[in-house]
Amino acid sequence: MSKELISFVLAGKNRINVLLTLSENTLTPAQILKKANYTYLTHIIRTLKELSKVELIECVNPESRSYKFYKITQKGKKVIKEVIKIKNEINKKLI
Repeated sequence: MSKELISFVLAGKNRINVLLTLSENTLTPAQILKKANYTYLTHIIRTLKELSKVELIECVNPESRSYKFYKITQKGKKVIKEVIKIKNEINKKLI
């Protein structure tokens, strides 16, 4: 697994939260906003673009102008698993 991708995700709490939220279901940006408890849709959309660019998520229906659905890719699942592992190790050391 690429250390650059893992550090890219760890560098932004929005990236972690969106990946975790998408690991459960295929969702629209508005649904992610509600599930992840965010205030601004623009933050979610920017994060989705960042994660799509590095192929951690993908848009299921890119031709749609509204109600685009996003899902986590296999690559994204591997990265979020590593990120969770790292965060758990950090939390153990802090206790």
